[in-house]
Amino acid sequence: MHASLDRHPSLSVWESNGRVHFKDHAGILTGEQIRAALGFPAADAAPGPSGGGGRREVAAYSYEDESGQALFEVVRFEPKAFRQWRWVDGQAVWGLGEVRRVLFRLPRVIAAVQRGQPVYVCEGEKDVLALEAAGAAATCNPGGAGKWRPEYSEFLRGADVIVVADRDEPGARHAEAVQASVSGVAASVRVVQAREGKDAADHLAAGCGLEDFEPAKCLFSCFSYIRRIEKQQKQQRQQCRMTPPFSRAHARCVHICSSRAQTGLTALH
Repeated sequence: MHASLDRHPSLSVWESNGRVHFKDHAGILTGEQIRAALGFPAADAAPGPSGGGGRREVAAYSYEDESGQALFEVVRFEPKAFRQWRWVDGQAVWGLGEVRRVLFRLPRVIAAVQRGQPVYVCEGEKDVLALEAAGAAATCNPGGAGKWRPEYSEFLRGADVIVVADRDEPGARHAEAVQASVSGVAASVRVVQAREGKDAADHLAAGCGLEDFEPAKCLFSCFSYIRRIEKQQKQQRQQCRMTPPFSRAHARCVHICSSRAQTGLTALH
């Protein structure tokens, strides 16, 4: 079944395993947005295999190749968890196996690079869709933090890349890895963070705009420094416990610990 406002089919609907799947070839709506608009319950509309481990499915994200051909899907559950599925001999099977990994929203990313539009790289699919709703071109890799592959950078060759770092240690580590990978491939790359909340979705939900992202203040190297400081603090506290109370040495030790703690907190913010 196809429907279109132009000369070419832009919507495909098909059934597999008793479930309905949608694809917008124009790239305007995601499958889950079409499902919601048509009133399909998420669990009934998703074409993937059954079995969420007792969790409730809340979203499904389709990953497609350059031509828009579906490769695999990432399913989000509540309580928060993620699973991926792929097609094997016409059957949906959990796991990615040897299927080709690509960036989320790849056809849109390629189009954005070709027209010179900056591309935001964030940690998760929810962030990508939030950024798209704000008018940006955005992407992420499957698997979340720590799963960036060097081949993903090729899709961003010549682009102006804005990496949005989640405000935690895994997010900082991930942003630093992406930055290192795309440097020398992209035309430019900079790392920003949310002004409000932890990630891009939080930032936009709080009413902040694309122009309100702040330069990232604390990447993984900063977190490593803070951990070293915390280790030193622990050692100094142990020394303090060995120092007779109310002595000058004890007071100086407490002062040093407090000062270093404040330094760490300032760096984090």
